[in-house]
Amino acid sequence: MKIFQIITRADTVGGAQKHVLDISKELKNDGHQVTVVSGSSRVFKMIVQQEHIDYIGIDCLKREFSFFYDLKTIFYLFKLFFINRPDIVALHSIKAGLLGRIAGFFSTSTIYFTAHGWSHIRDSSGCKQKFYIKLEKYLSLLCSKVICVSQADLDFANKVIGITKNRLCLIENGVHSISSNTHFQHHSKDLISLLSIVRFQAPKDFETLLLGLVTIKNKPWILNILGDGPDMNIVKQRIHELGLIEKINILGFKRNVDDYYQEADAVLLISKSEGLPMSLLEAMSCSKLLIASDVGGISDLIIPDWNGFLIPSGDSEYLSLCLTKLIDSPVLFQEYGMNSKKHFDENYSFEKMYQKLVQLYIEK
Repeated sequence: MKIFQIITRADTVGGAQKHVLDISKELKNDGHQVTVVSGSSRVFKMIVQQEHIDYIGIDCLKREFSFFYDLKTIFYLFKLFFINRPDIVALHSIKAGLLGRIAGFFSTSTIYFTAHGWSHIRDSSGCKQKFYIKLEKYLSLLCSKVICVSQADLDFANKVIGITKNRLCLIENGVHSISSNTHFQHHSKDLISLLSIVRFQAPKDFETLLLGLVTIKNKPWILNILGDGPDMNIVKQRIHELGLIEKINILGFKRNVDDYYQEADAVLLISKSEGLPMSLLEAMSCSKLLIASDVGGISDLIIPDWNGFLIPSGDSEYLSLCLTKLIDSPVLFQEYGMNSKKHFDENYSFEKMYQKLVQLYIEK
């Protein structure tokens, strides 16, 4: 099959970009003709081409709303579909999903849109939220299926947005297991190593994270944060204001994060909105205890008091309590870590996700 994987952003490699890259690599290995399409050609282009996957960059495909650039992108995509005639067009992220469905409606391709969390609806309110809900409901009629990456996202799409069940499909995110020689080991009895892999931008909730940490800053822990983004300097300033400079290391974007997972005792993700986060799945694959906000599909990944802690959105006090319990009970690292790996192997392997996706493509 000839397959286009289209995503908006190319200036970063977050969870959605990893998702597209992993799927594209496997499809290519299985003999399919795969092309990745994204906005302004930057770091993502380089990574895709290193895997010898065809790549097309669209400079006018931008995250921000622009009538001129958006209309230009629709015509560009329409022309792209008409000339190449892909069998499958898989759309990822809000803007690519919007413009791609409009352009794809006039093509002969089968169109799928993967919703990675509905953050544009969850994080808005009032008239803006109502507009997004109506827009997504109507756009669902322009594609064969709307793929949801968690049960929570599917329920939201059906009950809140009003997308009919026959147009929805649940294919939960999956990742390749990260090999580790340090399973179940707490690396230091003197210092708890925490890890968070994020983009410094909404919907990540750094204020709740930092307020939860500042009340326990005299306890033996350290947090390493991997990632970049426009709010990085703001977060650094807030860390300075709260006196957490000696406790938190911001290490920037890292292409290879396996070693950081292996050295961590627990993985954190504090956010206001998520789909089914790749960073938590990767952490589960190498047997890590999880601490994360109870938003989106995260409750599918974390079973409280079994493999981690679910933090109510915005509740910094409860975050502090959970971290204190963890620091005072190091035996939990091994117990909860083993449970995370078991949960991952049974439900969230890349192979399980990929098989479901290919089956959907075949049934088109």
